[in-house]
Amino acid sequence: YGVGRKMLSDQEIMLRCRQGQSGLLDLLIDRHGADLYTFCLRLCGSRADADDLFQDSWLAVLRHIARYDAQKPFRPWLFTISLNLRRDRFRRARRWIRALAGHQAESGRAEKLRAKGSLSPEAAASGDEDKVRLDAALGRLAESQRLPLLLHYYCGMPLAQVADVLGLAPGTVKSRLSRAREQLRRYLQEESHERP
Repeated sequence: YGVGRKMLSDQEIMLRCRQGQSGLLDLLIDRHGADLYTFCLRLCGSRADADDLFQDSWLAVLRHIARYDAQKPFRPWLFTISLNLRRDRFRRARRWIRALAGHQAESGRAEKLRAKGSLSPEAAASGDEDKVRLDAALGRLAESQRLPLLLHYYCGMPLAQVADVLGLAPGTVKSRLSRAREQLRRYLQEESHERP
């Protein structure tokens, strides 16, 4: 029985979950959880926020299971849910920051963070210099470049699925990936020249 469960496609699992077999969701978590968590961590920059986003993404899968189109792959749908949750949280947080601190103070802070590059606490604590440099360079990329790069290289999604998650044409994804790789290379070179 366990072997048969492992052989179910993502779409079959989702259909069975919709029919009340929600315990099968564990199979999807086993299949896609590591990549989704990596994506959440790269989006959020902190383990606590990534944990929340990861958990909320799976809860949203169950909450919106009736909306899932079994004719389409599950994985892009899952990552789209996670990305939309993060964007919603970011918008809400940005509104609160603007309300409390004023628009000018918030935009000045955001500009400073972009200029410095965001460095995740995990990367800084790890002592892994290459990872620290890469995280900093990734943090400097515009979201339009960072997201395709994370989905394609860190989560292993083919271009068509990345396009589906981001709502873009595959050619647009390909060009953004190319620009992101080039910009990332520049940032890493700049950083290596600045080090003593």
